[in-house]
Amino acid sequence: GTQYQDVTLGESGFYDYARGYDVATGAVLDDSTWINVFDPQYGNIPPASEFTYAASPDSTTEDLGLYINDQISVGNWRITAGVRFDDTETNSGTSSQSDDAVSTSVGALYQFDNGLSPYVSFAESFDPVIGTNGRGEPLEPQEGEQWEAGFKYQPSDFPAMVTLAYFDITQSNLNDPSSLVGEYQQKRGEASITGVELEGIVFMGDLSLELNASQLDTESAEGYRLASVPERQASTWLTWRPGGFEGFKAGAGIRYVGESWDGIDQLRTPSYTLGDLMIGYQTGPWDLTLNARNVADKEFQATCLARGDCFPGEARSVVGRVRYQF
Repeated sequence: GTQYQDVTLGESGFYDYARGYDVATGAVLDDSTWINVFDPQYGNIPPASEFTYAASPDSTTEDLGLYINDQISVGNWRITAGVRFDDTETNSGTSSQSDDAVSTSVGALYQFDNGLSPYVSFAESFDPVIGTNGRGEPLEPQEGEQWEAGFKYQPSDFPAMVTLAYFDITQSNLNDPSSLVGEYQQKRGEASITGVELEGIVFMGDLSLELNASQLDTESAEGYRLASVPERQASTWLTWRPGGFEGFKAGAGIRYVGESWDGIDQLRTPSYTLGDLMIGYQTGPWDLTLNARNVADKEFQATCLARGDCFPGEARSVVGRVRYQF
């Protein structure tokens, strides 16, 4: 038979934003004015008369979204479809901007009796961009389209699940300063992201093993690789829950993050590999867990930007968590 699952929902948002800043006018900002984070000396502050305070007008954004999703089961077919309407309005104090769009999504999956389920899907996105193009014209909203195809496999005689997906994403209405000489901002640029993702989990008695890997190929509106987006990533995580010691759990994992670029293909951030550990105990509604990330306290650069600066990666961190589930 045919089964329908309809959900109609609405949402709204209200955002209020204000900012201000001080600008040094006549002060001589020599080395004594700055704070050395390794040897801080406080109190050497230029007089307030040397600063000019500037405040931007308040900016208010209201968003209303209405959407409907439908999931249909016909035999071995699983079909999903949805449509969404967004309406946003922003008042910056000096100007107002209104944007609206209709976004759609659709997908189909077929479940074979052997546990293999190929699928394909399509989805659209809408993201308002507040501001003008330098000529007093509001910026067009950024839009996106994603095609995805792949398969899920869950064997009937073995506790495992594998998903392999290929996706192709196009982002449009992006800034593209190289398209027209003399233009401040244009909305004709397009960026593309294509990639392959592999996810898997397998249960082996007291052990469970998770595997994840991805390969991305990105191109910005200017023809460069997207900034700070690793081309390759992979991770694995092993969890142990011994049957003879109910409630105890321990885990270990490895994360690999491939090299990334600065947005203009000049500065390369090298790849790095990190290790993580976990230990915990769960009894009744209580869950106590201790997580350690980057257990070797490895020093690495997380990302480097085109302007020339790099950001160090997260040092070793140990976080304890106590959770009570009602």
